[in-house]
Amino acid sequence: MEEIEVPTDHLHEEMEHSARHSEERWITLVALTAALLAVLAAVTSLLASHHANEAMIDQLRSSDQWAFYQAKGIKLAIIAHI
Repeated sequence: MEEIEVPTDHLHEEMEHSARHSEERWITLVALTAALLAVLAAVTSLLASHHANEAMIDQLRSSDQWAFYQAKGIKLAIIAHI
């Protein structure tokens, strides 16, 4: 499974630089909140792609089962007419 990487090093450095050179504490809290939200967004994105892949696999399995059921019925119909 390939993962999408977003370059955030520059943003992280800039937030850290701004937080260090500011005398106001709220800027640090905003930077930490933004970082926390970015981490949560990344984790939920990975989980969403995992669940999408699982749903696709389940859909393929059910399609295979339905095709098997139909083929079995067609074979029985052919044998009955012979």
